Amino acid sequence: MAYLVGAGLVPEGFAWSWAVGSLVLLLRYPKKSLSMLLQVPATFAPFYYAHKLAPEAFWEAVIWAFLMLLLDGRRFLGVVVEFMVDAGLLASARRESRP
Repeated sequence: MAYLVGAGLVPEGFAWSWAVGSLVLLLRYPKKSLSMLLQVPATFAPFYYAHKLAPEAFWEAVIWAFLMLLLDGRRFLGVVVEFMVDAGLLASARRESRP
């Protein structure tokens, strides 16, 4: 988020409120899935701004991301499954993973 503020794309007040709100939520509910969920806007905001401000860079990033998924998609899917299990969305996977 800091790089978006530094570039002038996100107001400083919003970034501070997001950081403080995230910290409060994580201290109150210390779960990895919540941490992962709170990272989503900061992760995908550069793609959003690239789409609006530099479409060529956006498409290059999309192609790069697609190629990375082709090369190491299992890792990405593992993170998604880990998030869903920790969030309680895949209770059956949690039961199967325990001995």
